[in-house]
Amino acid sequence: MNGGMLLWVHAPDPAKDAEIVDILTRNGGRDVHIHVVTRIWGVAAVPFNDAQPDPLLR
Repeated sequence: MNGGMLLWVHAPDPAKDAEIVDILTRNGGRDVHIHVVTRIWGVAAVPFNDAQPDPLLR
């Protein structure tokens, strides 16, 4: 109704989270909050990475 914008800020240093929230709030940001996302990289993150669909193939 009032319009809005979704803004995602990546902060590699968690110590800066409070400062980022403060900057956004001081500049008119509303409903500003922090989410922590844990990512897993590599082969283990790929679904079925160790599946062998055909037992005759090796």
